[in-house]
Amino acid sequence: MAAQRGRGDFGYGSLENAPDGQYQDRQFGRGQSDEFADLAQQISSAIFKIANNVTTLEKAARQMGTPSDSAMLRNRIQANMQSTNKIVSETTMCLKDLTLMGRTLGRSSKLQVDRLTNEYHDSVQRYSGVQKKIASKMRSSPGPSMAPPTSESREVVAHDESKALIEEARRQEIQSQLQQQDQQIEYDMNLLQEREEQIRQIEAAMLDVNEIFRDLGAMVSQQGEIIDSIEANIDRASSNVEGAATQLQTASKYQKKARKKMCFCLVLMAITALIITIVLIVKLK
Repeated sequence: MAAQRGRGDFGYGSLENAPDGQYQDRQFGRGQSDEFADLAQQISSAIFKIANNVTTLEKAARQMGTPSDSAMLRNRIQANMQSTNKIVSETTMCLKDLTLMGRTLGRSSKLQVDRLTNEYHDSVQRYSGVQKKIASKMRSSPGPSMAPPTSESREVVAHDESKALIEEARRQEIQSQLQQQDQQIEYDMNLLQEREEQIRQIEAAMLDVNEIFRDLGAMVSQQGEIIDSIEANIDRASSNVEGAATQLQTASKYQKKARKKMCFCLVLMAITALIITIVLIVKLK
């Protein structure tokens, strides 16, 4: 793997090994939204690579047990599965990081996380299926290897007149047959061991897909809890706004009533003052 990677190249596993401070520096340096976009692009690229590897494995699986089968083909299958396992492991970690980052961003980011999670789930499920198919073919069809050794047929020249030569020829023929049987048994044992070793290697390379699906399910559940929490906060805020509006309406009514009472008192006081003034004027005259 190259030391430098361009945008879109898979290799975001550095998040797993980077110190928390280094991750925060990058986050605040370039902006969380930019880092979210980069990480989403890398996950999308990884999903594409998994799909390509699965297609290659499906073609190779169809050749197993046919005249096109070879030791080189099975070695390529094993190398492909090891490479895909690494991509799946790193992508799972990156998807967890993306889920955490998506919580602090807008709804569009959460929808993008959901889309990538579903695409990744489908890719891993397809990969698991081809793994099982390859393991089954490994068990049912023996691996190709060298043809069993053959020994040269020996011509025994016996003379009818010599009984000793005839017996010697028979003894050598029996010995040759026993040697051939020993060689065949040894060949069969080696072939069986080679076949069992290939099966063990394939099974060792098979992922625990159920564990990955549990992780994805947990991420989806967390996303749902976050959305529910956001909706609850929105409902609570809406309820508070409605309550405040009701209180404002009540206060406005009280204020109107107080104004009416004040106006009535002022009018009454003015009338009383006017009457008193008139009475005083009449008395003074």
